[in-house]
Amino acid sequence: MGSRRGPKVLVVDDDRMSVLMIARVASGLGCDCVTARTGASAWREFIRTRFDLVVTDLNMPGGDGAVLARRIRERSEVPVLLVTALDAATPAACGVIGLEGVEVLRKPVVPPDLRHAIERRLEDGHPGMLQTA
Repeated sequence: MGSRRGPKVLVVDDDRMSVLMIARVASGLGCDCVTARTGASAWREFIRTRFDLVVTDLNMPGGDGAVLARRIRERSEVPVLLVTALDAATPAACGVIGLEGVEVLRKPVVPPDLRHAIERRLEDGHPGMLQTA
């Protein structure tokens, strides 16, 4: 095996347990995770580092996930998984309608569903990027 690093994923949620769960699932796929607890700190990380995927909560202090997704889309085509506890977990309800590459997942997200969504988003943008066991 070479020294190839896995995909870089930005994980954003103000809930510590959610961050840990998302990072654990992504790390299990061979991803290198960077975490943030607010939309503002996530944006600072995003403009400093090249990411392959962003997984963010919708409702957070310091700029919500929809604001973050729109800012990301203005700058790049990095896929975004937007996680929300809203009953109507749709792009329209989350304020991201019409944004290409943004997928909405309803909380609570179970690890197998999250794993599948991460795999799908990374494979769509970067075929062959994930490590396989």
